[in-house]
Amino acid sequence: AVTPFQECPQCGERLPEHFKWCGYCGAKIDTLGTTDATSASSNQLGSITADQLVEEGYALSQLRRWDDAISRYQQAIEHDPDNQKAFRNMGFALNQICRFESADDFLTTGLSLRTDEPTHQASLFHERAFARAELKKYAEALDDINEAITIIPHSVKSLYLRARIQLYRGVINEAKRDALEVLRIVPDHTGALRLLDQLA
Repeated sequence: AVTPFQECPQCGERLPEHFKWCGYCGAKIDTLGTTDATSASSNQLGSITADQLVEEGYALSQLRRWDDAISRYQQAIEHDPDNQKAFRNMGFALNQICRFESADDFLTTGLSLRTDEPTHQASLFHERAFARAELKKYAEALDDINEAITIIPHSVKSLYLRARIQLYRGVINEAKRDALEVLRIVPDHTGALRLLDQLA
């Protein structure tokens, strides 16, 4: 069994999803409540759009109801196999419950679709880089995160992920460079500070 996790909004570290405080930087983890998100019943699915299903999935993911969110994204993909946002959100949700191989597959399909939204493309590359890093496919993960950073050059989350990938690869100077760039943008970024401590 795999414990679902969440990311600390302050330092980006992975934590078990039931944690209320980050054990690394001490930030409070906001609990989003237990109110049920609007759900589509089987007799409503004929009239609901793929975008509406994606929005329902997103609301469910905010409540950390990952299996329900994944179900919505699957329905959205069945409705509209070209809905790139559904593939991106599916990959994110699968990463949250450590189903990295499946996340890689969905994100790869999402990246094969045409898009006019560079932010979606960058996010797909970021999520696939995360999945591939967790699968220890570090060279492929590095290629993906470089693509994400090319699209959005000053993305703190992507720069921090690249620093971690470089650390996993043992490329210390590159890991340090990215961590310092993160701190230039966000001077109190706890994850980058801790990463630099590891490199000291």
